[in-house]
Amino acid sequence: MGPFKVIAWLFIVWYWQEGTGRISLHCDGIQEPIQGIIYIYLYNDATKWNDPQGYFHLYKYNLSAIPGTDFTLENLPFGTYAIRVHIDQDDNGEIDYNLVGQALEQTGFSNNPVKIFSKPTFRDSRFALLKPALKLQIELR
Repeated sequence: MGPFKVIAWLFIVWYWQEGTGRISLHCDGIQEPIQGIIYIYLYNDATKWNDPQGYFHLYKYNLSAIPGTDFTLENLPFGTYAIRVHIDQDDNGEIDYNLVGQALEQTGFSNNPVKIFSKPTFRDSRFALLKPALKLQIELR
């Protein structure tokens, strides 16, 4: 790789790391009646994916008080993220599971990975925010 390519690559990496962006998030599949608290967990570190307090940012909305299922996550530094969403119908702050480990409350993940016998990983759900605006859609199941 010539010196010009190295300088160009370094400039591109520096430019993208310095910016901030916005994620427009649409959540599909919310069951009627729309009630409960929706938690949107934004992670930027794979090692903290399963840590209940390891999120980069937490967004919390009362579903009965908001007009729709679109959310905006703003002023985020460019980088790699993963999102976990869940609707807490009993407002205990946790996802409730049955005896075989299936979620009793609606959950969803960025990239909408389908896992039958395990929970999605950070790698399954990760995406890159490298531009000022990004649209994502999460299917709640």
